Amino acid sequence: MAIAKAERLMNLALCLLGARRPLSKRELRDSIEAYVEASGSGRGATASDDSFNRMFERDKDDLRELGLVIETVESLDGEVGYLARRDSNRLPPITLDAEEAAALGLAAKVWQQARLAGAASGALQKLRAAGLPEDVDPYEAHGALEPRIPVHEAAFEPLMLACRDRRPVVFDYRKASAAHPETRHVEPW
Repeated sequence: MAIAKAERLMNLALCLLGARRPLSKRELRDSIEAYVEASGSGRGATASDDSFNRMFERDKDDLRELGLVIETVESLDGEVGYLARRDSNRLPPITLDAEEAAALGLAAKVWQQARLAGAASGALQKLRAAGLPEDVDPYEAHGALEPRIPVHEAAFEPLMLACRDRRPVVFDYRKASAAHPETRHVEPW
């Protein structure tokens, strides 16, 4: 089964970021499943090598275009290696003003009782670790806004997943003035 390009790029980025020393093309080819899969397609070694080299160069260029700093290092024996140092690829510190922190708190509060409550809570913990003010409590009962999404509705989760996956949904709907329901096609995003 072919591995999606996004997954291949993520695997390459993680491999380069996790390396303690520069990795050669051969080491990267042997470490990343998509490259192994592309190499074992039954073609001749030269065609397979050329295909891998083109794919690797495109992937490297794509990661650099996305902002990953990839160093090219030549070893003493002349072999070229690649490395993405963590200190060169860190995001800047997160700084939020009071309004931005309140907006994030409000967004987390919306998901308080939903299926994503755990994810929202984890995201807030990470933001606090990165500098979200401690005095911003999204679950505080005395907030001016108290958003609630009733998650007991059977249609909530399928519609939430359709929004996330950007898929249309189909359902029967009966207008108050109609005797029979009609089929509706909706793109919920």
